[in-house]
Amino acid sequence: MSDNLAKVLQFPEERSKEKNDFISFIEVCADPEKGPEIIKEFRIIVNEENANSLYKWFSMQGYDISIEECGRVIDNREMLQDFRINIINQY
Repeated sequence: MSDNLAKVLQFPEERSKEKNDFISFIEVCADPEKGPEIIKEFRIIVNEENANSLYKWFSMQGYDISIEECGRVIDNREMLQDFRINIINQY
């Protein structure tokens, strides 16, 4: 396990209290204050791990995202590099 991954997998008490869905995760990512750190952690998990690890990470962050959704994210991780750009510049 890499040092970056070990840091990401530490349990953050302040984010563990309520359950949120994937839309809530996207909203936090878009927040200029909170977004950069959680995006950094997300990238580490997505690039270094599998659906089970992503599922555990989401759970530790307080998000209720299914293992199936995590599998889809992992399966499509190549698309995530341009995700924000594509949404903003698509239309």
